[in-house]
Amino acid sequence: MKRLTKIEQLDQRFPGLADQVRKWFAQGISAEKIAALLFEQYQVSLSATPVSSFRSRRWVPEQERLKDKKIAALAALEVAREQEITASMASPVPGEVK
Repeated sequence: MKRLTKIEQLDQRFPGLADQVRKWFAQGISAEKIAALLFEQYQVSLSATPVSSFRSRRWVPEQERLKDKKIAALAALEVAREQEITASMASPVPGEVK
């Protein structure tokens, strides 16, 4: 069973909090600044440590999985294009005499 991070625990009390933290990470905001923003917006007092923990345990692996999926999709698209080109080159051109 997966143990929840402090951010995920807070997200249960404040729905959307974890998504907001993810957005801030995507914008390049530091863990220290995010901790301050959480206090401003949710009146939640946290140090940067649980924010950093959420980043390393959840956000970074999510980003890696998304990157891997994107690479796989692009590779599949490239293979399909190559197959299409190969098939079009193999079929005779209308009106062509051999």
